[in-house]
Amino acid sequence: MNRKNKTGIWIDHKRAVIINFNEKNEEKDYFIESGFEGKEWEDGEDRNKNNARMGSHYISDETGFENRHKELLRKFYLEVILRISEDAELYIFGPAEAKNELASKIRNYESLKMLITKIEAADRMTDKEASAKAREYFHVEKLAA
Repeated sequence: MNRKNKTGIWIDHKRAVIINFNEKNEEKDYFIESGFEGKEWEDGEDRNKNNARMGSHYISDETGFENRHKELLRKFYLEVILRISEDAELYIFGPAEAKNELASKIRNYESLKMLITKIEAADRMTDKEASAKAREYFHVEKLAA
């Protein structure tokens, strides 16, 4: 199935670079931050026990941290999905699990007519490198500015 719109997405849990190509192969890029920064530790906290400090006492805050993290990622993935053309062919790449989690979210929206053509592991890269990788995957020449 040949689609008019093509979208490359480089993603990790902190950031997404969305590279959209329309039917004329004109490129429009979006950059989205998740807001997730990871857990910060205080001196004296045991990093292996995932404790939070309350005064001079340490209490477990793992559930609260996990819930905040899940909610941030839910909103992040939704924002990424909203930047993709509905009839797009998708190439999703990046390190770790974020690429697979995003693909799962996209597949859960049955009304979307997006086609995931490839999910691929990729290292961290600059915005320009992500754009170049998407152009290479979709065989799109860079248009002169």
